[in-house]
Amino acid sequence: MTNDDIWKLRQSLWDYFSLHADQRLKSFNFFLILSAIVVGAFVNSIKDGNVHKASAILPLILSVSSYIFWKLDERTKLMIKYSEKGIKFIEDVFFKGECGQEGPTCIFNYDDSLKNERLAGGVYSYSNCFNVLFVLFMLIGLVAFVGVLYIGNL
Repeated sequence: MTNDDIWKLRQSLWDYFSLHADQRLKSFNFFLILSAIVVGAFVNSIKDGNVHKASAILPLILSVSSYIFWKLDERTKLMIKYSEKGIKFIEDVFFKGECGQEGPTCIFNYDDSLKNERLAGGVYSYSNCFNVLFVLFMLIGLVAFVGVLYIGNL
């Protein structure tokens, strides 16, 4: 394999990584916008104290959309991991001399070496933060859904 082939392969893997990382952030942003609209509509529907059972659909939409976006995020994260694995392989095989230390060509292997240090220092990954928000919105939606059904029966 020539150096040109290696760089083309690395660029292809990087483009794949970049595409899915960008897609992940855009879908999360869309989730936040959708959630804000649903929460706003729900608050508006119950603000006068007139709680109708029809209002229960909004928190249910919040819970279901949270679950769907959580699963989409898991899939996108998996696609990102595939490209990371390929880039790490290229770093290991073709840039061995530079990967022993922090280097401009071995950022993925260097990032792995810092993972335990980050966890010990209380630094959270995107996945951890996204998952907390997905679960939180799911639970809020379920609690509001049950609450509306309960109050609607009074």
